[in-house]
Amino acid sequence: DFGKPLAELLATLIKDAPTQQGLKLPDGTKTIGLWAYPEEANARTTVSVSITDSQGRHLDFDLGITANQTWKYLEYDLASFWSQSEPPYPLYLDIIYVRPESAAGGAGSIQGVYFDDLQVRGSSSAGPVVIENFEDVGKWTIVTDDAPGSSPGPGAPTSRFISDKRIRHGGDSSGRLSWVGR
Repeated sequence: DFGKPLAELLATLIKDAPTQQGLKLPDGTKTIGLWAYPEEANARTTVSVSITDSQGRHLDFDLGITANQTWKYLEYDLASFWSQSEPPYPLYLDIIYVRPESAAGGAGSIQGVYFDDLQVRGSSSAGPVVIENFEDVGKWTIVTDDAPGSSPGPGAPTSRFISDKRIRHGGDSSGRLSWVGR
């Protein structure tokens, strides 16, 4: 209805505007990383993140590949991506995802990786700042796809993300992501 005043029409659009989702990274963030530990002895899993910038661009970055049943710090230097300028802040972490490359158990076996102490480094602090410790994973959501090595279908009941007190890098627990291998 174009008989309404412009201000009223715009107010409707503002109410319907999408809300930003994800974990807001501190302004000045230059790197993002986390500690990862694969469950299987010979598992190689690439851990990546998806970040949205203030211009609405969704960017994927590989943090690294897990090591054989040991904690390994995986990190990406965001400053290298925006080498000629500052990143368009604010930045939001939308997704942490994994791509299994090999596994000891093979098809049908439970596979998993533990996460601990998601952290950033940047101009706002002298050292790393933990922005998620995975003590409470209730706010995280599992999204699966049909990529090789992952569980089929959205919200597949075979994928789980839980807090785990047995294997942890810091604090009282870590987050354990598990899935059924193919």
